[in-house]
Amino acid sequence: MFQPAATRLILLLVAVTAISQFYRASAAVIAPELMADLRIGPETLGLAGSAFFLALGVMQIPVGILFDRIGPRLTVGSLTLVSVLGAILHALADSGSMLVVSRLILGLGSAASFMSVVVLCSRWFPRERLSLTLSWVFSASQIGIFVATTPLALATAAVGWRWSFVAAAAATAAIALVFL
Repeated sequence: MFQPAATRLILLLVAVTAISQFYRASAAVIAPELMADLRIGPETLGLAGSAFFLALGVMQIPVGILFDRIGPRLTVGSLTLVSVLGAILHALADSGSMLVVSRLILGLGSAASFMSVVVLCSRWFPRERLSLTLSWVFSASQIGIFVATTPLALATAAVGWRWSFVAAAAATAAIALVFL
């Protein structure tokens, strides 16, 4: 149905959007462990979650400008590398403030994921297939939410939330490098 290059693009867009979805949902799944290990209350955990979405929202206009100036490949690839830093900081967090900062950085790094799908699909696919292609990418990217639920809970039980985030950082780095 798609040319091989278009199929690779779709798979890459699914991966970058799925990792963003993972980071969006992950803190809620490991909330009891985060709160116990970092000795924080629900207020700090809520602030950390808000920091992610605040950064994501604030970055939308700069991401659009970066898409126009340096292109989606460098923008998404570079910002996804920022997510690697955020995931590593998340794994190393030893306080509520460090958790908030790590979630803020994860939000910055995830800021281009959804817009890249819209921009790149609109450039690569004919107008009459755009909605269908977007729906495929966004639907498939929900795998990130799935991985942030039971699989993350099982990984956290097996190796802890810190090592789970180290693994997420490694996966994110691989996605960023392929994107670049």
